[in-house]
Amino acid sequence: MPKSIRSIDELVGDVFKNRQSVPRSKGRFVPGTPGAEKPSDVIKATCGAVAEQFVAGGFRWAKSKLEFSRKVGSFTHKIYFQSDSANRAGEYVAVMMHATVYSSAFADWQTANGVVGASGYIWGSPVGDLSPKLGYLKWQLRDPAARPSEIENMVATVRDFVMPAFEVYTSHEALCAQLLQREEIVRFAHYALEIALRLGDTGKAETIVTDYLRLRPRNAHVFWVEHA
Repeated sequence: MPKSIRSIDELVGDVFKNRQSVPRSKGRFVPGTPGAEKPSDVIKATCGAVAEQFVAGGFRWAKSKLEFSRKVGSFTHKIYFQSDSANRAGEYVAVMMHATVYSSAFADWQTANGVVGASGYIWGSPVGDLSPKLGYLKWQLRDPAARPSEIENMVATVRDFVMPAFEVYTSHEALCAQLLQREEIVRFAHYALEIALRLGDTGKAETIVTDYLRLRPRNAHVFWVEHA
């Protein structure tokens, strides 16, 4: 089972702990265990096995980028993998997953309305944040015997939490209908506001601003956008 981490502070602490456990020589990392699998090879093979389970759903695996993605209309659904910086051959191999959504139509709207750095980015988060528990999940891949169960868990996590979220980002109508129910969007108020304006729903835009400022009255600056 993946290691569950509840906050960014815990995540930083976990990375620091794992780095401290790696032997060093003259201030540098020493070579890994002779003959041990390279972490990069393990991760590419493992993540490729996960991606393969979603090819039938239109996803394509990009080995060099450690990501698999698909296009649905103007939307791009992407899942990418992040190697733990403490990985060392024969000692420690771990990986995290992130999900992101972009929209070319949203990027066009941002550009037309003077948004600096328009990218069409709608949201992105560790996949653990899409589950009710919220948090970071880090899969442990060092042990070959345990690897199949980790792969199975990664596939289940994508299927149970990421795919239902992706289904909202398949059409203008679906996103418009569910915008305020999508926690992965509304937790970032300025993105949620831009999306509501892109959808032409001023009522939702007003709700986003009102609710956010009611909870955080000093943070009005997050809503400054050039098209306002």
